[in-house]
Amino acid sequence: MNPMIVRICILTALMISAASAAPDRLFYRITANTNTTITSWTPDGTLTWICADTNGSHTIEATSDLGNSSTCFWGTVAYGVNTGLVMACTAPKPDAPFPPEASSVLIPVGDFLMGDIYHTYSFPDSEGPPHTVHTSAYYIDSTEITRSQWDDVVGWATNNGYEFDSISWPDTGTNFPVYDVSWYDSVKWCNARSEKEGFPPVYFTNETWTSVYRLGQYDLGNSNVNWTAHGYRLPTEAEWEKAARGGLYQNHYPWSSPGPTNASSYITATNANYSLDGTGGDSTGTTAVATFSQNGYGLYDMAGNVREWCWDYWDYYPDPAVNDLVDPTGPDSGTERAVRGGSTITQADDLRCSARSNSFPPVANPYYFIGFRCVRSCR
Repeated sequence: MNPMIVRICILTALMISAASAAPDRLFYRITANTNTTITSWTPDGTLTWICADTNGSHTIEATSDLGNSSTCFWGTVAYGVNTGLVMACTAPKPDAPFPPEASSVLIPVGDFLMGDIYHTYSFPDSEGPPHTVHTSAYYIDSTEITRSQWDDVVGWATNNGYEFDSISWPDTGTNFPVYDVSWYDSVKWCNARSEKEGFPPVYFTNETWTSVYRLGQYDLGNSNVNWTAHGYRLPTEAEWEKAARGGLYQNHYPWSSPGPTNASSYITATNANYSLDGTGGDSTGTTAVATFSQNGYGLYDMAGNVREWCWDYWDYYPDPAVNDLVDPTGPDSGTERAVRGGSTITQADDLRCSARSNSFPPVANPYYFIGFRCVRSCR
């Protein structure tokens, strides 16, 4: 007989400021393999429950709407292993909109295996060794940033203290992804989007987080980032790859595609916009976002169309990869930034979830077709 999953809901009122976008209330539930009962909830946010299965795992989910199936969005905010009959933890409180906006997707907290498990590695190697990474929950744009989104934010930003590099835009529609955008401009755009929408900026030119990055070309390091702020930022490599995998285990592409052989047999012109002949000579350019099917998390174009900037300085993975595996943010310094996702002119193998590339931040290599999408922390 299949184990019974029991979900118990509890309502709590949250104190929020008038300017906050956080929900004014949240319902929580706990899922486990056996009967689970919430026994207490304290003002400091401690949730206590009893679970008969002391060797299994549990998941804590939250929603701000107990409506029907079309409006009730249950998002995973924490999970763990049951270590005793009575369990307790501080229930996470998402400070971002919950449910998220239609244009973003909540990626649940938890572990995933980063890198390519189907390859024999020798150090240094750009995609190995495979290593388990734990990420906090975060929101990510469901599509790459479009020209319409870019123009809307830049129009506000240039009247509010921001300056961007000169960009010669290709002649594409407003719902097509921007590309040939520098890493610096991508980061400044994230800050501008945050301020325009009333969220705190994430990137600063000093380590005390008092000088918002709005001008120039700064090679920011990890200490220039307020990682717990709820404004927009570029995804880390770990966040990007976890999102691309769509909740699947070691798939080659952002859909069901187990290996280790004939990986290219899992991708066709119906999956993504990429170079079918592997040379880029057959490319017809970018396509409108959301042209192809979404992955398991509801994300579009995590393979193909345009490559995407990540936050991290580019380097080989540590050998062995045993450090900084909780919300990793990459090296503290470097000369190039990590790029993910492949593009309309790359071959099928370059569109794998684990595939990595890199580019200098001042000017995106036009051959790469580099764009970006944003994430928001909910730590």
